[in-house]
Formats: sequence, structure tokens, C-alpha cells
Amino acid sequence: MRASPTAELEGHMKAALSAAMAKMDLLTREDFELQQQMLSKALEKMAALERRVAELEAEKLRLEKKT
Repeated sequence: MRASPTAELEGHMKAALSAAMAKMDLLTREDFELQQQMLSKALEKMAALERRVAELEAEKLRLEKKT
């Protein structure tokens, strides 16, 4: 018994979509969330370092004014 044209078309579409997605550079949701957490931590660390640099620059200016 032959599959209906609709079922056959659906099968071809699924195969084509699967092949196209396999060629894409996709990542899992877990990998995405892990990268998101790592980025968030890096941004927090960068903000802390920027604050520290500003403090050190202010201290340097203060010391330069004393001399």
C-alpha cells in the first residue's frame, strides 16, 4: 500500500529540514544557558575591575596633588 501524497510530502519535508538543520551551527539549550551564565559572570567581573581602575586612578590623582 502506497502512502498518501500528503504523508509522502511530509516525510520529504522532514528529511529536508533535518538535513538543513544538521548543516547549521546550532547548540543545545543547556549549552546556550551555560554560555549565558559565563557571559554574565564575565560582565560582573569586568564591571568590578572597571570600578577598581577608577578607584586607583582617583587615588593616583589624589597623591599627585599632594606633591
